[in-house]
Amino acid sequence: MSQVYIGVDISKNWIDISHPVHGCARHAMDDLDGFAAQASAEQAIVLFEATGRHDRPLALALRTAGARFVRLTPTAPKDLARLLGIKAKSDRADAVLLRRYGELLQPAPQDAAPQDTAALREYIVRRRQLVSLRQIERTRAAEHMPAQVAASGARVIALLSDEIAAIDALIAAEIKQSEPLSCKARRLQTAPGVGPVTAATLLAELPELGQLNARKLAALAGLAPMDNDSGQRHGRRRIKGGRCTVRRALYSAGMHASRGAGALRPFRDTLVERGKPPKVAITAAARKLLTILNAMIRDQKDFSYTT
Repeated sequence: MSQVYIGVDISKNWIDISHPVHGCARHAMDDLDGFAAQASAEQAIVLFEATGRHDRPLALALRTAGARFVRLTPTAPKDLARLLGIKAKSDRADAVLLRRYGELLQPAPQDAAPQDTAALREYIVRRRQLVSLRQIERTRAAEHMPAQVAASGARVIALLSDEIAAIDALIAAEIKQSEPLSCKARRLQTAPGVGPVTAATLLAELPELGQLNARKLAALAGLAPMDNDSGQRHGRRRIKGGRCTVRRALYSAGMHASRGAGALRPFRDTLVERGKPPKVAITAAARKLLTILNAMIRDQKDFSYTT
């Protein structure tokens, strides 16, 4: 029996489905559980694009029903459409394209994130939003402005700081109530450069930590340099793709860890002495830190300078 792939195009109020046997259909967002149960019964693999907040209810319904799914970056089906010469654009056509993507490329279903990290991911996203807003206000505060405007900005910054503190408390409470998450968070923070926010980000947005090999995990985190060669030309390698929020968290952690008197400082200094630009050296340190963290979670060991 051949594998069944179902393409799903997600809108705000409904989803369009392309089934290889039943054809195309439209389901309301409040009927996701029924669709997920059907996909699980058929042992089908559901493909949909990462659309931010709108794809989360579908992923949750599929995960709860035990259905397998592949969450694609928006560029993946677009690349296939260009390859096939498809120019039509509609919700139904997009669902068909996603199904054909599965049938042609047969991507492996992704490991679903544990359900106990769903709320944690929402808190982490909200924290990033608040931090971004506060940074905007702080940038404005550095400009010359009337006293009344400056006072308004100061009040907004204070309010945002209070909200960030409240979200931090929710993140800490969410991790504390789960023994596996609490154990992992404590273990991650034994590594240099990894604080509560970085640890929570990795737990929420990189659940594969400790389950994949170092090369695959680096690609997933967007820290794997991609080849850029053609004939006798050897171009500069650059990191591409991956989960940008995880990459940023690891870059910051790698920067701090390689500045201190720790295991990553000699590694970074050696790269700089070889002529590598500072940012390249920090990126390499971030990848090395990720490899260390992956081994720590896999082997259930705290950080040591002999790791």
